[in-house]
Amino acid sequence: MLITQGLISKGILSSHPKYGSIPKLILACIMGYFAGKLSYVKTCQEKFKKLENSPLGEALRSGQARRSSPPGHYYQKSKYDSSVSGQSSFVTSPAADNIEMLP
Repeated sequence: MLITQGLISKGILSSHPKYGSIPKLILACIMGYFAGKLSYVKTCQEKFKKLENSPLGEALRSGQARRSSPPGHYYQKSKYDSSVSGQSSFVTSPAADNIEMLP
């Protein structure tokens, strides 16, 4: 916001004749907020992955394993995936318990 206000006061950005610099400052504030949120996503994901008994952490860990292998290849589920929560929120057939096909 300070940068935007400085650019308006130097004449690089023009202010609105009726509303002044307020609309551009609000837009700069909103853009800064979302830029901060986007830059912190990876850090939050890593923190959730480190939680031991978290369903969200388990989902992030299994999602990372699926994304790291090439599409169309099979991967073996680890013992950790099936023993973390004791019960799964996903219903699978017995044949799909050990091997899954990735999209």
